[in-house]
Amino acid sequence: MKHRIKNIVESKFFEKFIILIILINCFFIGVETYKSSALITTIQLFCLIIFTIEVVLRFTASDSFKSYI
Repeated sequence: MKHRIKNIVESKFFEKFIILIILINCFFIGVETYKSSALITTIQLFCLIIFTIEVVLRFTASDSFKSYI
């Protein structure tokens, strides 16, 4: 299982997906400085959930806490 997660985390698709989510989140942070809405808040919450899943996956795939950091 750990090997499978490590393959996912190290894949180019995963990296590009996370970069896309970061860019989307940055865009909505900028938009939120001028206008706030429930949709923007929901999108940012969705980004936060994805970031949390990313951290858990990367931590699970790492060999030790030191290698994770």
